[in-house]
Amino acid sequence: MTKKEILDIEKTNDDKIHLYKEGMFWIAYEKSAYRFITSVRPYRATRKFVQQVGEEMVSIGFPSAILDEINVEVLEKSERQITLQAPENEGATGKEFQAWKAQTALHIPRLQIKPNQVKTREVTREMSAPLPLPPVQQQSTITEKLRDFNLANKTPMECMMFVLDLKNSLGYEV
Repeated sequence: MTKKEILDIEKTNDDKIHLYKEGMFWIAYEKSAYRFITSVRPYRATRKFVQQVGEEMVSIGFPSAILDEINVEVLEKSERQITLQAPENEGATGKEFQAWKAQTALHIPRLQIKPNQVKTREVTREMSAPLPLPPVQQQSTITEKLRDFNLANKTPMECMMFVLDLKNSLGYEV
């Protein structure tokens, strides 16, 4: 079933919880998700922009094992879809649902770039004369600091502060 079909069902859904099998999980969208969370079992919902329908949709998901633990009347059941009779919940049709949907955190997917999609452009900069090397004694001190710095156990901020400290010890302006 497409997201467009699911959204059309949910727009007119006034008293049911529709669950859709996606991979190993059962997913409830929109009003079904709201009813499930408020009447059956609490879950954290996710709001995502769905390109297929051109708007945001709210959903929850849970593994199949949870179905055995809930006590709700099953109206229809197939391999890929289950319809449950929702306990009475007037909020799913009106302002409460819309307010809940609006306050649900918007999920912004990470940008995934494949190596062949990366485009580079040459950037040329005029550089002044190379910076002089520090004295040999200072080089060995910096080498020891670098050797002793455990990068694997440091936060990005600690790493930046470490580099700043090295630059300061060399006398460079930051």
